[in-house]
Amino acid sequence: MKKVITVKTARHEGKHVYNFKDEACSKYWAAYKLLMYEFGYGGKVTDITDTAIVVETSVGSKVDITTFTAPHAEMQLLYSVVYCWYNFDNATLDPAGVSSYILGGIDELPTFIAANATSVFSAERKASSLLKKMFPIDASNEVRELVATLSGGDRTAVYELLKDGASDSDILSVLK
Repeated sequence: MKKVITVKTARHEGKHVYNFKDEACSKYWAAYKLLMYEFGYGGKVTDITDTAIVVETSVGSKVDITTFTAPHAEMQLLYSVVYCWYNFDNATLDPAGVSSYILGGIDELPTFIAANATSVFSAERKASSLLKKMFPIDASNEVRELVATLSGGDRTAVYELLKDGASDSDILSVLK
């Protein structure tokens, strides 16, 4: 899978700012990171443009500012993640008009986000549940049973392998 999305994280600790993460990753890993490491720890979207999503996550007394950037066409999956996160009960991978809905409503987004804030515990459970909902494993029963026992990162890796054309037997040889 092409590494098309840049993920940069800066940790703010008092007057100090540490740029401790700067990496390129596939759209699926970027979606996983957005769900599990940002939203899963109570992160909130603070800005969205046609090429970037900025998330602020409090970690104890520190604040992480993580920016996901890519060309607009590559950001579609991340727009879907944001849309589905804030519309969890009706979440689907490609809701109609996700991009225009999110980008068109930027002025209303901060109030909307504040109204949907959750605790870190429930955020982690919600992120894990949404990950399974957004990245369904379309494979044999044997593969699905094995995948059900995996962590979110491993599940995302299997999903990405299947999207790249791996067969059920390829996946089983890796998992067993």
